[in-house]
Amino acid sequence: MGVERGDPVTGQHTERDSELESRLVAIVESSDDAILGKTLDGVITSWNAGAERIYGFAADEMIGSNVSEIVPPDRLAELGPIIDRLRGGERVNHFETKRRRKDGAIIDVSVCISPIRDRGGVVVGASSVARDVTEHNRQEAERRALEQGLYRAERLDTLGQLAGGIAHDFNNLLAVILSYAGFVIEETADRPAVRADAEQVLTAAQRAATLTRQLLIFSRREEIRLAELDLDAVIADMLGLLRTSVGAQVEVRVGPAAESAAIVADRGQIEQVLLNLAVNARDAMPGGGTLTMGTSLAELSDEYARLHPGVSPGRYVELALTDTGTGMGAEVAARIFEPFFTTKPLGEGTGLGLSTVYGIVIQSGGSMTVDSEEGTGTTFRVYFPAVGVPALVTPPGGAPLLGPKPGRGAATILVVDDEPPVLAAASPRPVPHRRIHRRRIRRRRRDDPASVSG
Repeated sequence: MGVERGDPVTGQHTERDSELESRLVAIVESSDDAILGKTLDGVITSWNAGAERIYGFAADEMIGSNVSEIVPPDRLAELGPIIDRLRGGERVNHFETKRRRKDGAIIDVSVCISPIRDRGGVVVGASSVARDVTEHNRQEAERRALEQGLYRAERLDTLGQLAGGIAHDFNNLLAVILSYAGFVIEETADRPAVRADAEQVLTAAQRAATLTRQLLIFSRREEIRLAELDLDAVIADMLGLLRTSVGAQVEVRVGPAAESAAIVADRGQIEQVLLNLAVNARDAMPGGGTLTMGTSLAELSDEYARLHPGVSPGRYVELALTDTGTGMGAEVAARIFEPFFTTKPLGEGTGLGLSTVYGIVIQSGGSMTVDSEEGTGTTFRVYFPAVGVPALVTPPGGAPLLGPKPGRGAATILVVDDEPPVLAAASPRPVPHRRIHRRRIRRRRRDDPASVSG
């Protein structure tokens, strides 16, 4: 250092500097973080034990090498701007990026980089402290996903309760409209203009009834008839209808089938799931494309169940439908199962197709996910609980839902409803029958003059 060893004062400072240096070296070596020094050209000059643990490289492997050895190719562009900031004496704090381990694994790191100056204050290198945050980021991502899943489930449940309540009340009104429109049609066979008007009312009410049924399915209030089904057989039976529904410009392919695709569900509802998803895929491919569907067996983990409230871990039959359409962004994907949410122009969709599918799947004890990016197509994955031995489904304390129909015979029907108009529509209607009866009496009197009393 250009100082005589005989100088007691200088010697004292030298010993103190040496002691401080030893302490610093010990602190650096004992750190769990990766601490390394490098030149402004990126050549590594020091490499601590923490760097060996995090990156997997020994010190003698890395000292003299360039720092780019641990930088993934897609992150190399970050180095230039950082070096420019260091040359200007700026410190880079808590910079999150990715690094490559010796075994090829890519990890998340949080890096603090500081300039190293010589005695004249000129920046000659840099020191960096990197902390492996891969596990922390994974847990944070899982926590956010869980929160989003819970929020989405709560929102859909709230929407379901609202939709179910509205649909129930609206169904009462539609029952009255449908019934009395039918009565008018029956009574106006000789008045075609009135009959035509009543038929228009009936048609509109039937369309509205279809919408309310979709809302009831979404809210899981629709009555279902469960039976054991072979999902592959249902797909095979539906294939002709699906191809007709999507049109000639969309090629429908059936992928590999599961070794056992037995599920318990309502066949009509499963057909509706297939049809709605196929039509949704068609709409996402206005210029044509390919729709691929297939089944497989899947084991849903505890982690999946945590992220999807209401789902139990276990064995499921997975139904996957993949299209080559326009895809969708994350914001749209987060809302596609909400009733009345649609990206179609006004008047071209009700926004109930996918919400109906969601309601059916959830009511069947299943789950569904969507994977999509704009411009890359969409994949819907629907999971139904798998079953082994074919059997009829028997509700607790009751008879099988499917079975022989009871024989016909005389019976008394008790009609109960809290809406008087519905009761009136469902009960026998004496007024029209009296009219018919009187009309017959008058005809009988004309035909038989001897009839002088009724």
